[in-house]
Amino acid sequence: MTKPERRAAGTGKRPPPELVEAAIAAARDAARPVAELPIETIAARAGISRATLFRRIGSKQALLDGVAAAGVDPGGRPSVRQRAITSAAHLIAEEGLGALTMDVLATRADCAPATLYSTFGSRDELIHAVFEAFSPLPAIANELPDAPSSLEDALQAIVRAVLRAVLAPPRVLPALLSEALAHPDGPLYRYLVEQYVPAAQERLSAHLSEAPAGLRLAPRSPAFTAAVMGPPALLSIASAMSPALRQRLEADDLAALASSLAASMAHGLERAQERGDPG
Repeated sequence: MTKPERRAAGTGKRPPPELVEAAIAAARDAARPVAELPIETIAARAGISRATLFRRIGSKQALLDGVAAAGVDPGGRPSVRQRAITSAAHLIAEEGLGALTMDVLATRADCAPATLYSTFGSRDELIHAVFEAFSPLPAIANELPDAPSSLEDALQAIVRAVLRAVLAPPRVLPALLSEALAHPDGPLYRYLVEQYVPAAQERLSAHLSEAPAGLRLAPRSPAFTAAVMGPPALLSIASAMSPALRQRLEADDLAALASSLAASMAHGLERAQERGDPG
């Protein structure tokens, strides 16, 4: 299933093909994306009333999903959540976490401060959302092959994802890590320790257990934490604290570095499993 098809399938209702075709034709006539067309324009092109159109499609979003499933980009702005997370990441990377206020972000994201509060709940929850959006975990899922040929191959994919997340523009991850380490009694540090790290341990353990001769350690065991979480975490923290190290990493061969680190991590895991370290 293609990405547009998955998007449309997620709505639970496909609009009638003739209405999708009418929306695409109306957009072509107006030389504008479907998302920017008034619903009345689409209804007129389909030869039905606005009320009938809504009754048959359910919502405009369902119609946009149907247009995407037909292979046409419906256009439209990113959601408030997407705009806020992206704008916040750039603001934090450029000026530091202290510069992030809901009023400043509302201006950057082109929305009202009240909309940000209704979307995220609080400034802290917004920061957590930024960290999750730019963290290595989504990249790890993309990097890992469906069937890793070995535990070391899976570890290499994890290290590559971590390195790319640390170095990727707007480089918000090092800024957030620096802030968390500077304030170990703050909400960001508590979120990382109490929520993000345990979730990361569980997900990494699930990925590694799929490799041949895979992981046999419990994800929250000291041995797992030291061997799997330790090297990437230390590298991320060190790069967050040292701009010079980040510059060095950018200049280095990340594949070679990932291979070297993964070999050390695999060796540590194998030794721990041979010793029968408790899970």
